[in-house]
Amino acid sequence: MKLTRIIASGLLALLWSLSPLFAQPWNFNPDQDFLLANFDLMPDEDDVMAAAALSCMLQHPDLAGVKYFAVAGAYGTQQCRDYIHTAIPDFYTAMFGTEGVDWVNAGNTSGDLETANWWNAVNLAADKIYPILNNGGRVFVQEAGQSQITRDILEKVISQGISSSTVKSKVIVVQHSIYNEGWSGTDLAWVQSNTTYKKIDDGNVSGNNTPGYQGSGSSWLTNAKSASNPNAFARAIWTQADAICDAWNSTCHTNTTIDGGGVDMSDCVENWYIFDIGSDASTMTLFWSRYVTNVTGTVSVTGVTLTPASLTLTSLGSTFQLNATVLPTGATNKNVTWSSNSSAVSVNQTGLITVNQKGAATIKVTTDDGSFTATCAVTVEFSEGSNTISLEAESF
Repeated sequence: MKLTRIIASGLLALLWSLSPLFAQPWNFNPDQDFLLANFDLMPDEDDVMAAAALSCMLQHPDLAGVKYFAVAGAYGTQQCRDYIHTAIPDFYTAMFGTEGVDWVNAGNTSGDLETANWWNAVNLAADKIYPILNNGGRVFVQEAGQSQITRDILEKVISQGISSSTVKSKVIVVQHSIYNEGWSGTDLAWVQSNTTYKKIDDGNVSGNNTPGYQGSGSSWLTNAKSASNPNAFARAIWTQADAICDAWNSTCHTNTTIDGGGVDMSDCVENWYIFDIGSDASTMTLFWSRYVTNVTGTVSVTGVTLTPASLTLTSLGSTFQLNATVLPTGATNKNVTWSSNSSAVSVNQTGLITVNQKGAATIKVTTDDGSFTATCAVTVEFSEGSNTISLEAESF
């Protein structure tokens, strides 16, 4: 019986190593897990399109509630150093949200490694994934670039107190590109040894165990950018992506598919794998119809935030506008309700607060969809006719 178990276990391990189409040993849990999406943006435009593809997936119910952080400029030591800096910051902000909160730029126009931008990105990414690992969640790394920055981020997390064994078991790094591995140097060996590393088949070609996420010809972008495309988010993102690619001219590398008017989003096969999308998007045609030219339908709310975190008002009766951001940006129902638990500060249904008297109040915003809340603790202090208000924002 023991021998049977050993043989069965060995066969399962062999099957798993041979084909990522077999069921993954994990299910991404949006309540606990986290996506770290690293894009090198060097030297050709495929990362522009892969990031656009991921942003469209994040708007779809398939990825509802997924927590993520995107890194632009996650490049290694490849010979061609052309960094597509024109995608920063407007394009990444449109796709992923606020710079420094939802994404960060690790690169620079010269394509140098380990600059101030690089270490700022390392610190921000480490701060994002530390609490995930500390609370028992897993971090899935979309390695749409080389392994240098992934190693630096994980070494930072280990220095902050996360054990090496936790990183080994809870960080899953997914790489599809032999090219990226080839330019990762000794950092690749470190990542392979210190994480759960999964090399999947190359997304640049068809006929293997991942989708061939390349499409020649102009029909893909024509359909995405068309005014008749019901997916307004995708329409805007792919219009911007196409403009960036059209204007970009690398001095040392060309992408013949993109230069010919087609689409190359091959790095997105890593997202397909991480989220176990399977046959729902196993071809370019299926991906396009599901995430790009789809009738968007209902996108559920996953949270809400309030800004600013603090402010000062100077007189009784002063007003200030609080701003609620419902997540994700493509949520269908963004309606919210405002409330105050004290007469000291009142709030109307647009988020405008009014100082009424000395005291304290909690201002709460609640989403209609999902009843997610964010609160501001408000303190009103009068001194010689002046009022000081401090707010601390908290989201749930």
